[in-house]
Amino acid sequence: MELLSFVNLMLSRKITLLLLEMKSLPSEAMQSDILENHQTSFIPENSSKNTLKRMFEAYEEGNKPTMADAIHHEQVTKWTDEPLDDDDNEPLDNDNANSVDSINWTDDEIGEIVKIDNEDVENIIDSSDNSDFDNKALLSDYESGDKDTSLDDFHLNLDEDSIQMMARELRAQMFRQMADEEIILEVGQVEKNERARVTALCSNKRCKWRIHASLMVDKISFMIKTIKGGAHTCVPLIKNPETTSKWVAEKLFGVIKSNPEISSSSIASVLLSRFGTATNRRRLYTAKKRVLKMCEGDYINSYALLNDYANILLMTNNDATVKISQELVGNENKFKRIFISFKAQQQGFMKGCRGFIGLDGCHLKTSFGGILISAVALDANNGVFPLAVCICEVESRESWTWFLELFKQHMDIHNDMAISFMSDRQKVDNDPSTWSCHHFDPFYKTDHVTHKMSESWNSYLNEYRRKPILELLEFIRMKLMKRMIKRREKCEDWESNIPPRVQKKIAKIAKAARRVSVIKASKYQFEVVEIMPDMERHYIVDLNKWYCECGGWQMSGLPCKHAMAGILHSHGEPSDYVDKSLTREAYLLTYSATINPLPDRTNWPKIDRPILKPPVKKVQPGRPKLNRRKEVNEAKKKPFHKRRFTVKCSICHEMGHNNKKCPAYKV
Repeated sequence: MELLSFVNLMLSRKITLLLLEMKSLPSEAMQSDILENHQTSFIPENSSKNTLKRMFEAYEEGNKPTMADAIHHEQVTKWTDEPLDDDDNEPLDNDNANSVDSINWTDDEIGEIVKIDNEDVENIIDSSDNSDFDNKALLSDYESGDKDTSLDDFHLNLDEDSIQMMARELRAQMFRQMADEEIILEVGQVEKNERARVTALCSNKRCKWRIHASLMVDKISFMIKTIKGGAHTCVPLIKNPETTSKWVAEKLFGVIKSNPEISSSSIASVLLSRFGTATNRRRLYTAKKRVLKMCEGDYINSYALLNDYANILLMTNNDATVKISQELVGNENKFKRIFISFKAQQQGFMKGCRGFIGLDGCHLKTSFGGILISAVALDANNGVFPLAVCICEVESRESWTWFLELFKQHMDIHNDMAISFMSDRQKVDNDPSTWSCHHFDPFYKTDHVTHKMSESWNSYLNEYRRKPILELLEFIRMKLMKRMIKRREKCEDWESNIPPRVQKKIAKIAKAARRVSVIKASKYQFEVVEIMPDMERHYIVDLNKWYCECGGWQMSGLPCKHAMAGILHSHGEPSDYVDKSLTREAYLLTYSATINPLPDRTNWPKIDRPILKPPVKKVQPGRPKLNRRKEVNEAKKKPFHKRRFTVKCSICHEMGHNNKKCPAYKV
């Protein structure tokens, strides 16, 4: 009980590491002799404040107590409840330690009792006397989660042998693995482990390597007691039976969650590179399913927040169009579709973009499926400018009609407006007038005949197509918000009135114009001759009317090589003959508006609407059956592995055996 009083005293002073090793003295006479020579070493409980104060004052003055002082102040003296005399208020010095020599103790008998680092002592001096101290901090590195045993109860249940054992064990070296360093096992090393796994043997029966660790007094940590067999040089065991699907799911949760489409072979590669272990493909597949099952909660919560998300979008961007379609399945409101487009997108398209829109849909890579439909346009620098997005159940006439009607209303498109749409339908099934370049209306000022603009946008979203729906929509909104201001600021640094990509096209056209011949007819009219391998063509160019007989200038808005030849022949500036929809002014108009930011999700106001549930999972059709469906009257054939075949030898040409079993071959 007296020892416990001392321990509590140290804990109240925030001494985080206290190591005590008790040793029985030979006789009562020696104890009396020690008490007579060291009367000032008493530290009674009711005067602990003054005593520790003297120790700290001595420490600050440079008279740091020796180990012998610590021993005789905290071990060999008897405790008393009587306060110290005023004569004992002198600071401790090294002279008190000299009296220990009269006892003739060896260093092994003394041992190390208390260790106080300089930083710990300074922290104790600066701390207030009434500050609270959490006793659990003493063994914070050893906690196992048990909450029903306090520190005081733990010490009260220990006998003298256990205290001595704990004092020795707590001085052991704790096991810590540094990054990119090899694990080195040593006798006396302490590590936290499972209670049942205390002995490890090599899987090779001929190997005598063995390691054994026993449970320490704290009932939490294990200490390595013996390592037999010397250095272990056996080849590591790659396939470990302890590598279960549950263990793999816990260790590679982040990898699988961020990439739900990851294959089992890729999981095996990551497992081998990180942990040096492997398991069968079935366990890897089960681990992946386990992770995806655990992640479904995020996807379900994402659908539940869609109504609040639509509400906050309309509050911060009141000119936006946000529509959610839902369907009642049983007693639950299931998500069906959502449409989102901001006013900044509508203004940017009407003011600065050409009337050319690309439409496309891509599959979402989640367990609930779905299709992401997008409408994109091109800015003056031929960059992708998204106009609207929609997430729906499938690509069907119903879903496309729902999207296009909302898109038409939001963009304020009328029947008298010239708008051209491009989709990914195969051109061999449509009339050439709907996809051929020479049929394009010159009003649109574009020569695009591919669907790369929409494919580029889908590729940009590829990583987030496997994310929850709310995370995907937020990614699109934030990217659009940053793109509006970023491209506007970047445009202000342009030195030319022509965007960079347009300048590159002009330079390429000017290089091709050097291969044609120019015959000048007037100040603005030219006859340009292009010599081809099999023929010679003549084109009329009128710079005043921005006209070339080939039609390329009128269609794309950029001078073709024939017009460029006339411009260079008359010493004109090519940038003066570029359509205004491909200039710096049009680019600034496209990105002149702003998409307003949103507050944190915790500050979204809750609306009184039924919580949306995720859509009904639709099971995709599996692999087609290898065996065709047989007719009713068709005879059933035996399975392939049960059929009997007649073998003909290729050497002797006899029936019943092959060339490997041929008698002639053996001879």
